[in-house]
Amino acid sequence: GNPLFLRHLVEGSIDAGTLKKVDDVWQLRGPTAVPTGLAALLETRLDQAGSGVLNALKLLALCEPLDIDALTELAGDDV
Repeated sequence: GNPLFLRHLVEGSIDAGTLKKVDDVWQLRGPTAVPTGLAALLETRLDQAGSGVLNALKLLALCEPLDIDALTELAGDDV
């Protein structure tokens, strides 16, 4: 994963009140909040990705986990 993405998700969840420290233990109490800045960054990166990459991401979203050989066979060699 990307540590910057994780940082944005943690900070967004703290700001939204869904990630709280209770008795020295962090607890997620609700959906993870995706900050606007992170959503915009992801949208920009997805807009720059080729169609093969987008197809692979769609397959992974539906079939995770997916073996790399199976993904290559389904999405094509341009991934």
